[in-house]
Amino acid sequence: MKYNSLQNIWYLLKKGWKYDKSLYGLNIIYIIFNSILPFISIIFPKFILDELTGSRNIKSLIIILFLFVSSLLMLNFITTFLQSKIDPKFTMLRFKFVRNHSEVCMSINFEKTEDTNVLNQVNMASRSVSGNYVGIEGMYRNIFSFINDIITFVGLLSLALYLNYIIMFYLLISSLVIYYINLKIKKNEYDNDKNLTETDRKITYVSNLLNDVTYGKEIRLFGILQWISTKYTTLVNERIFYSKILNKKYLFANLLNIFFLLIREGIVYIYLIIRFITNMITIGDFTMYFNVVNQFTGQIRKILDNCIYIQSQNMYINDYRNFVESVTEEQSKYIELPAMPYTINFQNVSFKYPNSDKIIIKNFSYSFECGKRIALVGYNGAGKTTSIKLLTRLYEPTEGDIYLNGINIKNFDKKKYFNLFSTLFQDYKIFSLNINENIALCENTETDYKSIEKNIDKVGLSDKISSLPKHAETSLFKDLDYEGIELSGGESQRVALARALYKNGNVFIMDEPTASMDPLAENQFYQLLNSMTDMNRTYIFISHRLASTRFCDHILMLQNGEVIEQGNHEELIEKHGAYYELFEMQAENYRDSNVA
Repeated sequence: MKYNSLQNIWYLLKKGWKYDKSLYGLNIIYIIFNSILPFISIIFPKFILDELTGSRNIKSLIIILFLFVSSLLMLNFITTFLQSKIDPKFTMLRFKFVRNHSEVCMSINFEKTEDTNVLNQVNMASRSVSGNYVGIEGMYRNIFSFINDIITFVGLLSLALYLNYIIMFYLLISSLVIYYINLKIKKNEYDNDKNLTETDRKITYVSNLLNDVTYGKEIRLFGILQWISTKYTTLVNERIFYSKILNKKYLFANLLNIFFLLIREGIVYIYLIIRFITNMITIGDFTMYFNVVNQFTGQIRKILDNCIYIQSQNMYINDYRNFVESVTEEQSKYIELPAMPYTINFQNVSFKYPNSDKIIIKNFSYSFECGKRIALVGYNGAGKTTSIKLLTRLYEPTEGDIYLNGINIKNFDKKKYFNLFSTLFQDYKIFSLNINENIALCENTETDYKSIEKNIDKVGLSDKISSLPKHAETSLFKDLDYEGIELSGGESQRVALARALYKNGNVFIMDEPTASMDPLAENQFYQLLNSMTDMNRTYIFISHRLASTRFCDHILMLQNGEVIEQGNHEELIEKHGAYYELFEMQAENYRDSNVA
């Protein structure tokens, strides 16, 4: 949806009033004092020059000079003080919108994060909150600046009307011509930005590759620094090419502006000189009117520049609003989660990614029952992890429905539904926080440290953490703490596992939970899971190592997004089907390695 400038201004004013009412009061006071400043510099020099070329009364000159200097000092002090209070408030206001943008990004259906169109929308929306003088914060600044300029303009106009009306008309027309040209250029600038959104996103990614130390090993050992640098240079050159085109257009506008400025200066000087020679004005009047014309023209330019800015930034604010409002859901849609225990039922669920015809999950039907340990197995690309992302509502089904105790999961608030799950995905993330924070992922005041300690012990990390100087308060990585450490792959996975155990959700989901563990640790881990059975909880495991599925109550063998076999380990072995073949293939590898 496209909003016009007035609609977006009203939207921002309402949001600003909601977030910080004091900002409006401070700006009103600032506008009052700042609107007076230009007239101090226009009127007082006239009186000084008239006195110097007239009676030359020393006492009068001293009084005029004192009033002039003291007024300037007082007004500049007040406006500078107010500006120092207003500027941080503008920035804090922008961060309210930044936070809202971030929350919306985390609310997008997860499968859409792999859609380049959505990624471009995210990037376009982020431009409107990317700086102090662009987008939303820039618009707030310009709204109040525009009001200030209008008030000053009215005052200058009342003085300028004493001059020739034709001159005033010329000043207005020349300013409008420049305004029209600049408006067209700003529209081109936005179109360029829109076209370059994908290029900018690629530049950011490649730049991060070159600066992120976590990619350092691959870049060095595979010798790809030059290759990545070349890609970066190519992308930057593409952006520079479009910037040069835009700069040429700005050059034309600036040259035209200089042309009109020279004509204006010449006309005004000639007119004022003629009036002075004919004794129609004093030298003080000459100075005052010349300053009035300069200020008047400058004020017209500022007003028109503000109009151009508001209209150009309006397009970015449209991007922000359309992005934010497109994923906003009505709270009234939600119903409360039912009481435990939970059964989750898939009914003819199919899934494919946006803008793709390839079906990842096809007609999947199964009931995940409480107290059961269920394994999803199969080759890479079989659809195991995708089915779990559907279960957790990271993805939404393309066809079919998923039910929790007979209620469609679409009827629940996602945040509350997410709380049902304790997950350990294969591509888990460890944050640049201390170990306690990485496990609890909540405020310190809400952290159960005894539970953290118990789960650290469960996953076999007690000895490692006890050896650290700050124990579980030790920071991981050096992004936020120069004393931070980096754990091994297996140790990091155990921290992620402790996090899942600490959350203590109603449904435990483990995606290759022992991938980075040695055989002894893996055996201990499955013994732990075997002892954890709770009739009020569901346990789901994804694994390539079929030996680890023996303790599960039910196994689903997936292939090309479909369940091709199911049963417990013994039943599937007896069938001599796909599960048996995969199991024997893995067992043969172990036999060969033992023989070797």
